[in-house]
Amino acid sequence: MSTESDQYVTVARVAKQHGISPKTVRRWIADGTLPAFKVGPPPRSRLRDNRPIRIPASALDAIMQPVTVARDAA
Repeated sequence: MSTESDQYVTVARVAKQHGISPKTVRRWIADGTLPAFKVGPPPRSRLRDNRPIRIPASALDAIMQPVTVARDAA
């Protein structure tokens, strides 16, 4: 899915580019629809993990699917 040459984008950028809420992007990450990585060393306390989240740009292609519109036969 991601490679060493892959570029990574932020939650905010994904949301803005696709016209969706950052909350939706985070939900997709939480349910496994969209892979993501936390950047930086783990925090000392597990209570607050404020590390930035990055999403492989290549993963965005996998979630975007074309819509097929049914044409009227008449």
